[in-house]
Amino acid sequence: MPPEGTYLLVEASGNYSLGLAGESHYFDAISKAVHRRTGEHSALAEIVREPDNKFDANAVRVEIKGRTVGYIPRELAPSFHSLLDYGKSINKRIFARCRVWISDEEDSYGSVSLDIDDPNSALPPANAAEVPSSAIVWPTGNTIQVSEESKNIENIKQIFEKLRGAHGNSILFQLVIAASKPEKPEVHVLFNGLKVGELSPASGKKFLPVVERATIQGKTLFVKGEATGNSLAAEIRIFAKSPELLTEIEIQQLLG
Repeated sequence: MPPEGTYLLVEASGNYSLGLAGESHYFDAISKAVHRRTGEHSALAEIVREPDNKFDANAVRVEIKGRTVGYIPRELAPSFHSLLDYGKSINKRIFARCRVWISDEEDSYGSVSLDIDDPNSALPPANAAEVPSSAIVWPTGNTIQVSEESKNIENIKQIFEKLRGAHGNSILFQLVIAASKPEKPEVHVLFNGLKVGELSPASGKKFLPVVERATIQGKTLFVKGEATGNSLAAEIRIFAKSPELLTEIEIQQLLG
């Protein structure tokens, strides 16, 4: 690993679903990365933008231990630019976890799979500086679609104003319990204290207990998400691990 504070690590999901292009040209480097051992191995890969590439100015190179092992597929490379440009702006390198596989067949070959679902997961949310340091930021996980955006489009306009000029489109949203319906509580999604949507009844039922517990303790609970579209029609998604997937000890640690 590089020295602490000199790099950003892309958030891992455990999927290792992103394969590389051009691996066949870099078998020697792939093999050296794992000391020429066959089988499957874990490693860290550095993601590097290569604007001077004579074949593709959008090219994004992948290195392990300083050796090129392949490239991000051409059609996906532009989606890494915001993250890489942000890293450059704060003088930090970008790394991701990966799996390296070397065949044990006579005609040996190797492959590298990156653990990257969202290349912008290492970017700070555009409003991170405005979220209280005492707030609870819930672990990221599955994508959850927010509803009722069309009814809150005037408030959502503030999100797009905030995202203008930001790196990526990540936002921290607050989850609160709607006080207007105590007999049938809903979990609302807020930005800057204004409602921008709400969770579906099914998702709300899962998050309601933890939002209640945070509220009782006088704490605010935020989740990472994104807004896409424009000030006329927008969609909001949050990326949050379902509370049922956490143990009670993990929830207690989060809530403090």
